[in-house]
Amino acid sequence: MQAIEDAAIALWRRLYAPPAMPWATCGVHPPLVDMLRVCAGSPRLLRLPDIADFYHAWESMVRKTLDIIDVPPAKHGIGRCPNPLCGVELTAMVGAVSVACPVCGNTYRVADVRLGFLMECVRSGRAFTAGECAELLRECGFQCNANTIRSWRKRGRLQPAGENEKGRPLYRLSDVHRQVLRRDSI
Repeated sequence: MQAIEDAAIALWRRLYAPPAMPWATCGVHPPLVDMLRVCAGSPRLLRLPDIADFYHAWESMVRKTLDIIDVPPAKHGIGRCPNPLCGVELTAMVGAVSVACPVCGNTYRVADVRLGFLMECVRSGRAFTAGECAELLRECGFQCNANTIRSWRKRGRLQPAGENEKGRPLYRLSDVHRQVLRRDSI
């Protein structure tokens, strides 16, 4: 979002000298949407010698923004970027092996990002339905299904942490993960 605002300010400054706009005298820029409206309606826009550079920069930002906002159906969320300075939500094509972060540009293995997301959920104490827990664990390489989780509940090995709006029991992913590790070590 900051890159979009910076590009809009740069274009606005190129089109209008500071005294030409009433809000420029106080050193404050207008809101982003107002700035873009003023720039889009400017008759000077076509006379800029480097308008093609501005256009290509805007096209690139639009693509990056849409990649983050509009996830195509063939893509699914896999977790946050492992870069501590980035942390943007990453999406990958179904069956992809690696994913490139659209913000920082680093490339990561999908399995590593999924495992990082799983560990984040385990540490946070978040609760999910049996089916959601099983799916999260399976995507990270653990063998688990929803019926197994329900059987652990019936045998007293696992206690629900609450219920969702449909009345289905919710289980802490940390508890389910602990049971899966315990079962695998036996």
